[in-house]
Formats: sequence, C-alpha cells, structure tokens
Amino acid sequence: MKLEVRTLDSVEKIIDMVSLTEQTARKVAVRSLNETARWLRASTSRELAKATGVPSSFLKRRFFVRKARAAKLDTPVTAILSVNLYDVRAKNLGHLQQLARGGKAGKFMFDGSFIATMSTRREVSLYKRKGRERFPVAEMGVEIRSKAQPILNQKLQEVPAIYEKRFQHHLQYELSKTI
Repeated sequence: MKLEVRTLDSVEKIIDMVSLTEQTARKVAVRSLNETARWLRASTSRELAKATGVPSSFLKRRFFVRKARAAKLDTPVTAILSVNLYDVRAKNLGHLQQLARGGKAGKFMFDGSFIATMSTRREVSLYKRKGRERFPVAEMGVEIRSKAQPILNQKLQEVPAIYEKRFQHHLQYELSKTI
C-alpha cells in the first residue's frame, strides 16, 4: 500500500502572500512534508502495535518513507509512505517455545503448530500441517491487514491538519530569520 502526500500549489500561494524566495518556500514545504511523513509512520505503527500486540519496533520497519526533495523547482513536492501489510511471521513475534498444545511465539499461542527448520529456507519458525500428511505445512503468523486499514484511514484524515501545523511552524521560523 502506498500513500502519497503532495503540496497542491501551496508553494506558489506562499510566494504571493509572503516575501520569500521560491527556493525558501519550497524548503519550508519539503521540511513540513518530511516531518508529516515521519509523524504518520510513528503514530500509525504505535496504534497498530496496540491493536495487534506485535512489537512497535518491528512494525516501524514495515513503513518506508521516501523523503520529499526541493531539488527541482518545476515539479510538485511529494513525500511517499509505503506500508507492508503482509502477515507478521511467528519467528518475528518473539522467543519461540514448543508446548504440549502447540507453539508459542512471544505472547501469541498457535495451537497444533510446531517449531522446525525448513530445508528450503534454513530458518527456524512455527509451522502447522495443512492436512494429515507430512507435507504441506504452512508458516504461522499474525494477520495485520484487517486491523491496519481502519487505523490508516483514520490517520490519513489527520494528515492535512498535521501538515498545516508543521508548515506554519517552519514558515514562522523562516520569516523570523529574514527580519
């Protein structure tokens, strides 16, 4: 899933309203966009960690921010946040334990699963048989997509207000430097 935040002609409006150069106005827009993207990453991963029980430090690695740049003056300023919403594999949830009922990863219990090292991947994880036969087996994990969609939608509603707040802050700073 990719989220894009763009400045819609805000740089040109600022140049008209305030006595700033175009390069300074774009710098203000870029800084506020990058801060907004970092805020979105941190707050979304924090809320998702509360909802799923998966450690926040692991979820933050699933959010990729492509920073905005002010190099080209004729292109719109854009910051992109990519989110990996695939299942979190059991081996990433914490310490693996084999119990009588099944396997446990961190505080998550998977009934009927077992700890094994698969010859194809050479990594230890929790697996569960799909039928009564030896193979096929499925790797266990926690599904986060269903819980992430409402959180992302809620945070996307807050993005314009946060961007505006950061933008005003950086604009005031640049104006105070010129005085």
